[in-house]
Amino acid sequence: MFRYIIPAALAMISVNSHAVVGGQTVSDQDWPYTVSLRQIEDAENNLLSDHRCGGAYIGDDLILTAAHCVELAPADNSVACIGHSGDAAENNCFKLFESVVHPDYDEQLYLADLAIYKLRNTYNELELPAATIITEQQDAQIQPGDILQILGLGSTSYEDYIPAYQLQGAAISIADEATCNDIAQVSAPSGFDASNYLCGGEQFKGPALGDSGTPAFVLKDGQYQYAALVSHGYNYMGIFTRLGDHLTWIEQTKAALTDPAPRLEVGPSQTWFLSDTHPKIEHTQVITNLSDEEKIIESIELAFENDIDLVAHDCSVLAPAESCSINLEANLPENNYERNIVLISTASQGLSFLELESYAESIAPGVENWEPPFQEWTVGDINRWAAIEGGIQNKEVLAEDRYLRGSLIGPATLSFSAEVSGASNYTQLSVTMDDNIVANFSGHCSAESMQIDIPDGEHVMEFHFKDTLIVEDESSITLSDFTLQEGTGDTDQLQCAYRTGTLLTLSEGDDTNGGSNGMFGIFSLLALTLIRRKFT
Repeated sequence: MFRYIIPAALAMISVNSHAVVGGQTVSDQDWPYTVSLRQIEDAENNLLSDHRCGGAYIGDDLILTAAHCVELAPADNSVACIGHSGDAAENNCFKLFESVVHPDYDEQLYLADLAIYKLRNTYNELELPAATIITEQQDAQIQPGDILQILGLGSTSYEDYIPAYQLQGAAISIADEATCNDIAQVSAPSGFDASNYLCGGEQFKGPALGDSGTPAFVLKDGQYQYAALVSHGYNYMGIFTRLGDHLTWIEQTKAALTDPAPRLEVGPSQTWFLSDTHPKIEHTQVITNLSDEEKIIESIELAFENDIDLVAHDCSVLAPAESCSINLEANLPENNYERNIVLISTASQGLSFLELESYAESIAPGVENWEPPFQEWTVGDINRWAAIEGGIQNKEVLAEDRYLRGSLIGPATLSFSAEVSGASNYTQLSVTMDDNIVANFSGHCSAESMQIDIPDGEHVMEFHFKDTLIVEDESSITLSDFTLQEGTGDTDQLQCAYRTGTLLTLSEGDDTNGGSNGMFGIFSLLALTLIRRKFT
């Protein structure tokens, strides 16, 4: 713990959890992978606890944090809120599924103070930026005196627990081993070893209560690299677990959590956009045997008969690391949207599957008082967006996707209003520019005016709303007041609230390999297709 006096009431807050003092408010958009770990205090009333610990999203539905944070935010009753603070702190809050603590973790000495959470993700692909973990070569270049960029959502005071409302950041100098040992020697349980830790801070600037697990970065090769995370501290000196000493464990744990069994790699799901001028697309999907055993492919077929066709394949017997190809063809869907599934049956593994979607693009309808900068927009499923005054809207979404996409020419600023309502783990609105995420919303979020800077040249903007699994709760999305103008404007504070969702149970079954969802996902897709066909 930090060596300073705190009131008895504040001592009930974990003294092993720390935050930034002497920092400044920083933009969430500059650090979109920062995480606030919170417990679910009352699921029925959508009530989350205050910030318990920090972390960083490292991709593949994984959160890297401090090992001692697992006790403060147990995986079976906590969420990871990614990339936002302030009024939007409950945006992108995902339930945790499991945690893996470093096997060498020592809770007394804070050795190997690392853990990785896996999210209970319901999306095929979580569209969020991930922190770039430092390489072994970059870690070896870190020297005393280098600047360490620290972040925090915990206390902004050493004397009292005053949690930060918005993300705080500060730049501190990395101390050498002798200085750190000299300052921390009174209360440190063991000597400071620079090969395992980074050390830095001062009396009026550094980590404090509430910031354990929060990432720290160094500037290497022109980019901020995720180099360490807050572990503990003594006498105002923050001590950070150095990631470079644990890169092998991080990679092995990531592999175990994301690919626990040797499998058949079917490749990414496919989404195609078609129009009257581009009514057909031909696609080749590569299938690879990632296991150490031979895979005998018994059959490959499509789940449904629609405008997506299986043309041919050359898959039969695959040796380890060997690949084969599936040729697919998608035609302009008559009902604006088609979904299909490639079912791949193997003798030893069972069923693997690949999801396919095709959308028909159409010209946006004229709406009074609406000045959309998009020339084309995409509708999904059997229901079109509804025109409202000043914008478009889709209510009562049932486990489906919605797209709005078009080309914009900069430099300019895109302004729009948005309101998204749905279960936090089951609905998501992603805004991308040239396939790079610029905003992401999940749960119940609204803003009267959002601003996105469009750089010079032509760029493709896409709004993608996903409601992946079937829930009893209705979801909706409203986008309005689109304008494209020169210069920049003021962005309203995004407001978000965590919302739970109640699943409609369709069937039970074991998970399968080779796809992003298990059998529940397949049954959901099959059931949804039957529902859609009933109304077409």
